[in-house]
Amino acid sequence: MKRFISEHSGNLIWGFDALRIFGLALFLALFSGCEDNNDTKVHDPGNFADGIFVLNEGAWGASNSSVSFIPADKDTVFADLFITANGEDAVLGDVLMDMVSVDTLSYLVLNSSHSVMVVNNKNFEYVDEITGEVNNPRHAIVYNGLIYLTQWGKFGQEGAVLVIDPFDFSVVATIATGQGAHGIKEIDGKIWVANSGGYGYANTVSIINPESNSVERTIEVGDCPQNFVVDYEGNVWVLSSGYTEYDDQWQVINQTEPYLTCIDGETYKVSKNFQISSYTSPTEITISKDKKNIYFGGGSGGAKLWKVSVDNDELPSGTFSDLSPYGISVHPETGNLYCGMAPDFTKPGSVIVLDNEGNEVKEYNENIGIGPRRFIYVSQ
Repeated sequence: MKRFISEHSGNLIWGFDALRIFGLALFLALFSGCEDNNDTKVHDPGNFADGIFVLNEGAWGASNSSVSFIPADKDTVFADLFITANGEDAVLGDVLMDMVSVDTLSYLVLNSSHSVMVVNNKNFEYVDEITGEVNNPRHAIVYNGLIYLTQWGKFGQEGAVLVIDPFDFSVVATIATGQGAHGIKEIDGKIWVANSGGYGYANTVSIINPESNSVERTIEVGDCPQNFVVDYEGNVWVLSSGYTEYDDQWQVINQTEPYLTCIDGETYKVSKNFQISSYTSPTEITISKDKKNIYFGGGSGGAKLWKVSVDNDELPSGTFSDLSPYGISVHPETGNLYCGMAPDFTKPGSVIVLDNEGNEVKEYNENIGIGPRRFIYVSQ
């Protein structure tokens, strides 16, 4: 039985037996049309059982999002699975932000396309597209067999979480949260949502009871919270990037400080609140394999990377790495830090892998798309 782990959404999904054929079928599809020194043999499909999907956002407005795949223990990267399966004229969509899987289907969250693309796990072929009430979607998790999807909504609207039936694609509930619902994570049977501000301003976390599909608690944190990690003691850490206000000419007229906030997972009280003004405006957060060290930084603001022990009472003075990645994620088995590098949004990016000391151990330069930001780990 194969499992999909979306580190950024905190989602662990066990598929049904039909999902077992996903690896073989997709691997066949990828290799059957490729030539390597005129060798068109099907390579060992077992190599597809472990690997990493790289979600490439693409450039805003260009509809050039893509999904790459890195097989475990191999140097080869497979490019643009959607085009491979559906033809050169296929268009996945605009700004790919997340992906979750249920049974034989995967759901790709496309922010600027205002949609969720549904593909078949067996071959990544197009199945359907969820639109309708979807507007400015951001991230998703699967809980109790339903998809929970954050969305900013239209300009001037409050953010919300859509609850979607993964089989008939209908919206079964809409849960109002705060402005600009963004990061989402299931923690101890509750759904945590970071209200990032969206088109405006917000500084709260909403905690949803999935039994009633209602917000049962709101916690104030730093301005523009982005996402969550949970440490080894069950504490929830929230990265807030700070609020930036612009004038009509897009000149910055006001900025607030970013924060790294620790919330007690049982009492919901803030136990630590680190101001990180010297760290520019980081938007990316992840946690080490042992859940004892937090990595933060990166994003569209060009922030570098920092590492802090969850037991520390102060932040480090030096960087963990001088890389400025667009996205970061810790591999759940190796513990290595995967960094999606986006030098600009006119050319493909790369993936740099660091060990837990910040040393580069691998770089993938081929077949990564534009704006690599999210990583989905696949294992048996």
